[in-house]
Amino acid sequence: MKKLFILTGEPSGDKLASKVIIDLKKINQNIEFLSVGGEHLQSLGIKSIYDLKEITYLGFTNVILNIFKINKKINETVKSIIDYNPDVLFTVDSPDFTLRVAEKVKKINAKIKTVHYVAPQVWVWREGRVKKIKNFIDHILLLFNFEKKYFEKENVSCEFVGHPLLQNKERSKIDINQIIGKNKALISVFAGSRKSEILVFLDVLTIPDNDWFEKGYKLLSSNNFDGVWGKTIYAANSNKEQIIRASTYGAAPVKTFPGSFFKKNIFQKIGLFIESVRAGEDGDIFTRIEMHNLKMTNPSAYLQYVGLEKITYFDVIKKWHRNYLFSAKLPHFKAHKDLYFYALSGLFIILAFNWNQVFSYDDSIRGWNTDSALYLPNVTKISIISILLAYTFVRGMFMPLKKGVTFNFLIPINFIKIAIFCACLDLTKSFTFIKARLIQKN
Repeated sequence: MKKLFILTGEPSGDKLASKVIIDLKKINQNIEFLSVGGEHLQSLGIKSIYDLKEITYLGFTNVILNIFKINKKINETVKSIIDYNPDVLFTVDSPDFTLRVAEKVKKINAKIKTVHYVAPQVWVWREGRVKKIKNFIDHILLLFNFEKKYFEKENVSCEFVGHPLLQNKERSKIDINQIIGKNKALISVFAGSRKSEILVFLDVLTIPDNDWFEKGYKLLSSNNFDGVWGKTIYAANSNKEQIIRASTYGAAPVKTFPGSFFKKNIFQKIGLFIESVRAGEDGDIFTRIEMHNLKMTNPSAYLQYVGLEKITYFDVIKKWHRNYLFSAKLPHFKAHKDLYFYALSGLFIILAFNWNQVFSYDDSIRGWNTDSALYLPNVTKISIISILLAYTFVRGMFMPLKKGVTFNFLIPINFIKIAIFCACLDLTKSFTFIKARLIQKN
């Protein structure tokens, strides 16, 4: 008879494990089980070596206060598994607990096969952790199909099994009109909050690190900061995605409002979001934070934005137009600085292209005075070439390098592509600023 040890770390893992065991028992009845589990596994007649509540600690503070108890339980669990000598150690979620146990078990008895369910978020920014995990995990069951590439790249045995929430066949659609009626108002009432509560912000298509919340909460609560900035890494795989990233956000982590933490009373102090705009409201919040001289700090964990995967160049241009059109309506948006720059650049171009007409024209000789000290031969050609070269260098090379893009990616041709795309974005931006000002005046 085969022996299976099931290791969970909290109630949701216990529930996930029970569903797997139910299906497993349908396939093979000749399996003996032992676990660290809760009520769901116990309902299947599977004994737990201790109560799951003994290792379930929520929040960073509770973990710190009980760190010695947790370490003691880890060692106790390892000993129980070694004594039980299972054919397979099945660990479920809770990587800070279950994977630490698995690693210790594997070092003592390498013959015990280890299978982990719910991959730790190594695919966010710390892909290097895969190299460590593969030393003690033999197989990983994945909730999301896109995770496979991060593990397969390191030759880690893995399998996509799907997310249980999406596989619940008992789900049914409910028409809200059947409950409240079509012509009746609906008011949703949710649990209230306390003044001591923190506000945490995320955005669509952003994936936080698995310890992002704990680290952010620790920084905010233990160091007397008013807030913790978010920092986002923009994921890019294809050449197109990398060109878009180099032209906009850059490859280095960017300070962002998504991923940020604030004390509730502090956020109320600076004011809430402006609801009349569809974009740019986070930029307005940035400015107000600066105006109030809030004590902010940078995070120790990041978010990853995965929205560049299916976006096109035209999509980015449309996004630029929408964002700056609404941003220009915000009271604290500093768009005027950009307008001044574009205006001065336009005046320079006009002046450069008409230099000889303005400064070297002499009515007495009916033409350009080529003997004048102000006369510049081929001034238009020189100006055009100089402007194009300078723009290509600044937008295609200097600024991407400043934003963390590698030199090897820029050469030999990508920096030109980036400069061309940046020109499209800058023209869109300047046009949108002018359009926004005209709309406001009317």
